[in-house]
Amino acid sequence: MPGHLNILLLEDVAEDYELILRQIKRTDLDFTPKWVQTKNEYINAISESCPDIILSDFKLPQFDGLAAMEIAKEACPDTPFIIVTGSIDEETAVSCMKAGAADCILKDQIMRLGIAVKEALRNRELQVEKKSAEAQFKKFYRAVEYSPVSILITDLSGSIEYVNPRFTEITGYRREDVLGKNPNMLKSGAITDEVYAELWKTILSGRVWHGELHNKKKNGDLFWEYASISPMMDDMGNITHFIGIKEDITEKKRFEQNLRQTQKMEAIGQLAGGIAHDFNNILSAIIGYTSLINMKIRNDDPLKVYADNILMACEKAANLTKGLLVYSRRNVTDFTVVLLNESLHRVERLVSRLIGEDIDFRLDLSEQDLFVNADSGQLDQIFINLCTNARDAMPDGGTLCITTEEVFVDDEFSRIYGFSKSGMYAMVTVKDSGNGIEPEQLEKIFEPFFTTKDVGKGTGLGLSIAYGIVQQHGGHITVASEIGKGTEFHIYLPVASNGHQLTQHVAKIDQSKHGTETILLAEDDADLRKLAKELLVEFGYNVIEASDGEEAIRMFACHQDSVDLLILDVIMPKLNGMAVYEEISRIKPDMKTLFISGYTADLMHQKGIAQDKFSFIQKPVSPSVLLRKIREVLEI
Repeated sequence: MPGHLNILLLEDVAEDYELILRQIKRTDLDFTPKWVQTKNEYINAISESCPDIILSDFKLPQFDGLAAMEIAKEACPDTPFIIVTGSIDEETAVSCMKAGAADCILKDQIMRLGIAVKEALRNRELQVEKKSAEAQFKKFYRAVEYSPVSILITDLSGSIEYVNPRFTEITGYRREDVLGKNPNMLKSGAITDEVYAELWKTILSGRVWHGELHNKKKNGDLFWEYASISPMMDDMGNITHFIGIKEDITEKKRFEQNLRQTQKMEAIGQLAGGIAHDFNNILSAIIGYTSLINMKIRNDDPLKVYADNILMACEKAANLTKGLLVYSRRNVTDFTVVLLNESLHRVERLVSRLIGEDIDFRLDLSEQDLFVNADSGQLDQIFINLCTNARDAMPDGGTLCITTEEVFVDDEFSRIYGFSKSGMYAMVTVKDSGNGIEPEQLEKIFEPFFTTKDVGKGTGLGLSIAYGIVQQHGGHITVASEIGKGTEFHIYLPVASNGHQLTQHVAKIDQSKHGTETILLAEDDADLRKLAKELLVEFGYNVIEASDGEEAIRMFACHQDSVDLLILDVIMPKLNGMAVYEEISRIKPDMKTLFISGYTADLMHQKGIAQDKFSFIQKPVSPSVLLRKIREVLEI
């Protein structure tokens, strides 16, 4: 029972008020009475505060008990109302009870009043508890209904009895589609039977199972969920139902996959960067000496074919090294503003001869000029790789289509897919109607040395290199595929901010043109230094050699008036190339300089050699390219 009570007594006869008060005092209730006699007093009393119970006569001046009860229901709906009257017919009593009176007590049966008051108060407590429980239930129900995670409840056999709206939103199934069905309707086949066996073993033992499930929506799309499935028990501890609370983690998994892919590319890039210098020096020597042989033998000499084949092999090795360096942005790129559609038309001319007549190759390019900051040659490499892969996926012919459009990547899309920033992007779509790629292979498609082709038909580097190039250009590449329906790649490249194509005029250099200038050549690799000197002397240049940075400064001090060009290896003993350049530029500020190195681009930046400020050429370099670059620097 409640503690101290406030009881309101509506009675116009003083003797009857005293009678009622005496009867209540005979109970064990702790209360404070308030006596009112008129309608106004009554209204004012319940307006000030709601009493715990109201006891009212039926026949009153100005109004009756029914009217008083209506006023009480409006002001204090939870307060019990008992009519205490001298006489009332049965019909009126029934009307009062139907109208909400807790009881009707005749004054000649006033002994019942104490019990009636206690009963009314108990009923009020039960009603309050019921309303509280209902409110709590509604709150929990709304929490489940509006939950951001998927919730379902099954019986012991696994038949679904309830799913919340988030479940239907994620899976695409309506509530009526799944009630009475088993959750295994969501299985994609990607999760092993052992996982499900462990799940059932766990929840049937009364424990909670946690894990990731790769499920399938109504439309066939696959999605990832992190699930917590637990038993529901009755008061005796018996399992009656199971409840599954599942969070859609598809976006999280995609983000993690992008992160892992980036880390793998970085690891491969670090490995490639570690061997690049020595490998490029070796290639430079092979290319250089073979080129000298080629220059000195007649065109009809049988050995010329061998020399040409050696150069071709070296070129492939050099391209492979550059491709590997793309992974972690360690290669040197020649960024210019490129008109994307022109680049794709050039690719079309290159690959149309490769893909065969049984493949319908189409370009559906945006009418809008799309400009991107890119290395044109590397862009060609991306699209050629994708086109040749598409050809291999369509052995019996098919359709290959490349489209372009400008799209806006917002912050949310950028976060999910791992873009470096949001903004306007040029999107290139390369779509084929080929065999398609298995879902489990799609997750590894950009990994180095992973290939879906037969043994001996692919290196597994084409898509890895394409991935790295796109990353280096500040873009992103995604892939979608369906078995039997083809594959679709989307390449996103940031739109150039200046909005128009920039062209840079570079004078055409005749590589066979001889020079007469004096060149200070600083190279710590003796074989390469010897090779470069022989080549330069062959083409008329005077060469001063230096084997390290300090020797280069000494030799310049002796010949500063005659030196026209510095060729400096970036990394040398004692003093590096940049330190040599800075020391010499103090003596001769306008000294023309060409940096050369087999190290990677990130190291060049560390040494302060920015491509837009200094002339730079990366090993391995062919004699023709070196000679052309020398003339370019000298004639600027």
